Amino acid sequence: MLLSLSKKFLAAVCLAASFHCASAVCKTGEIAVGRAEVGAGRQGFLMTNNCEIFAKNQAVPYEDSPCRGGYNGGAKVECNSKHQPISAVDTRGFHYNCKKTTDDSCNKTTPAGHFHVLACCTPAH
Repeated sequence: MLLSLSKKFLAAVCLAASFHCASAVCKTGEIAVGRAEVGAGRQGFLMTNNCEIFAKNQAVPYEDSPCRGGYNGGAKVECNSKHQPISAVDTRGFHYNCKKTTDDSCNKTTPAGHFHVLACCTPAH
């Protein structure tokens, strides 16, 4: 019984560690834009390339939540007509150009919701 519980605990610790230590979703210096499903709503978020969320907007019941504005810290996301992020501004006022990504290394499901990265954004020069 104790051995079985130890194995389950170890598996849970390994799973939690894999979320915290995920590999970079975007290249160094880039940021990611994504959507989180939280409760009955969805909310947009911006995260560093190592999966740390640094800005988010209010949860809304719409699929295009990352495009809806209202991010904390002055962050912004602009989307095309297909609701894909095309540009972003981080909380420091730096501008980025975004492209769709299929990298799922920062996608995760937690008690807070499901997080899904939509785009990686390179600094605009």
